[in-house]
Amino acid sequence: MRRLIFAPLVPILALALGCGGDSFTLAPTDADVAGTFALQTSDGHKLPKDGGRTLDGTAEIYQTADVLTLDGAGDWTETTTLALQSLVDNTEQSQTTTSNGTYSIANGQIDFVRTLSGAANFSGSVTGAVLTVLYSGSTLVYVRQ
Repeated sequence: MRRLIFAPLVPILALALGCGGDSFTLAPTDADVAGTFALQTSDGHKLPKDGGRTLDGTAEIYQTADVLTLDGAGDWTETTTLALQSLVDNTEQSQTTTSNGTYSIANGQIDFVRTLSGAANFSGSVTGAVLTVLYSGSTLVYVRQ
């Protein structure tokens, strides 16, 4: 039986799910951005992200959940759950990954800096209970829990 391994797939997933490309403009952010937010859509697709991504013809990988927590001190943590389904025997494995960093509010938006799981900068805004994040050409919409 072939065993599926996740570790080398995480960079591939980041590239695959980070595809998008729109010219979405962020609304000015609320001053109080602290809270826990659950991902609702990624480029308009509800989770699990429709269709997943096929990896070398033997498996599909899906993002099944994503939670982004912003504390009041300028730190954030993201927990992402992925599912990998074998196209050979239809088995499924799940993996949770975590990344984190810092954020600041400037010019009406949230400026995020990722410091764990690879450096990256991205932006977002909180309007009411909705956190919108622009990341690597994708628009991610989270709702406060």
